[in-house]
Amino acid sequence: MKGMLELYEAAHFQLHGETILEEALAFTMFHPKSTETTVDYPLSTQIANALKQPLHKSFSRLVAWSYIPIYEGNGTLDKNLKNFAKLDFIMEQHLHKELSKINRWWKDLDGLVECCFWILRVYFKPHYTIARTLMTKKGKFKESLISDVKAMLELYEVAHFQLHVETILEEALALTMFHLKLAETMMDYPLSTQIANALKRPLRKSLPRLVARSYIPYICEGSAILDKNSMKFAKLYFNMVQHLHKEELSKINRWSKCLDVATNFPFIRDRLVECYFWILGVYFELHYAIARTFMIKVISLTSILDDIYYAYGTYEELEIFTEAIQSQVYHAEAKWLHEIYIPTMEEYMPIALVSCGYPLLTIASCVGMDDSITKETFIWAFNDPKICRASNTICRLMSDIVSHKFEQERGHVSSTVECYMKQHGVSMQEAYNEFYKKINNASKDINEECLTPTAATPRSALN
Repeated sequence: MKGMLELYEAAHFQLHGETILEEALAFTMFHPKSTETTVDYPLSTQIANALKQPLHKSFSRLVAWSYIPIYEGNGTLDKNLKNFAKLDFIMEQHLHKELSKINRWWKDLDGLVECCFWILRVYFKPHYTIARTLMTKKGKFKESLISDVKAMLELYEVAHFQLHVETILEEALALTMFHLKLAETMMDYPLSTQIANALKRPLRKSLPRLVARSYIPYICEGSAILDKNSMKFAKLYFNMVQHLHKEELSKINRWSKCLDVATNFPFIRDRLVECYFWILGVYFELHYAIARTFMIKVISLTSILDDIYYAYGTYEELEIFTEAIQSQVYHAEAKWLHEIYIPTMEEYMPIALVSCGYPLLTIASCVGMDDSITKETFIWAFNDPKICRASNTICRLMSDIVSHKFEQERGHVSSTVECYMKQHGVSMQEAYNEFYKKINNASKDINEECLTPTAATPRSALN
């Protein structure tokens, strides 16, 4: 009977000309009706609900509410998962109630404009004339903005969503950064902490889980506006997700021990937790558990390969190894190191943008995500789209800026910093400044590409 109920639900997804599903619908609709009163609870309730309103034609929230008591009676399901399901439902229900308070926020127009811009920029591609509401007719930002530190902080965050040629947001970023630095030491907690964190790492360039962790104490606990139950749910949900992440990491650690890395590769850095943390920056949501598990295995094995080439193998050994695994990119860098050769930027960047690992990990990150990821998504990712090139550029340049001193001390191929300094005859700081410009332009490329999701590149892939 359970199988027939599942077929009945599936039949409602039929397309034109699918006579088999037409027959399946008629067949399954007849038999559950005749058995509805003869089966026990909860299956009898499931049948009654399905005949009244199949899942494909139902409201997801109503379905969830009706299924929670049914699954509570299922002794085969994990008790913690059932508790989490109820908690998640109740939390979302409570947050929906909070929407009734939105009318109050409209009174505070200055603070709302920046928030609206943020949402609209990501989802609806507005023109940046929204920022003009904060400017005078002479094209200068209003004096009232400078005295409103919260509004200035919001505008600072919004400015990081800028696209190319958006000079207004360029000006907004420069203005807000200058005044926020002055205001940081003058504001009380928690605003002072918010400013310090934003100046160090704006939200657009932060990891969502770290942001959530930092916001819970000084936004939830320090705010008299937010509902106490909402604060409790925020902390509880964060801890719940963190608990499941720990379980994932524990399972992955057991997988790593099965490889016996410590014995087989004693020279390898133990980066399992570091790599898992990196992956949480890609996707932390619970429904991406399968994708995360796959990704951590890929990045862990890639890390081993990285250490073999850059920290352990001799040049002669690496030539044999390269022939075996056909990794010409790694070999090119090993050859430069062996010959003490500093390549030009034109020679180095095509190799470095691949060896940074992002092209591989970008494609691997799509495996196991959800049904929105299709064959076309992988074809798109294989063809080096603009958003991926921009991500690769940011990864390589930021990595080299941060690590090149250490890498040179341990004997590493020249980084972009050394290549640029030698080719253009500039200082290290001048090389940094040029790279920061390139990183800023690459960030704008990412912002632009995120505005145009398609069937082949859904928002889940762009994010």
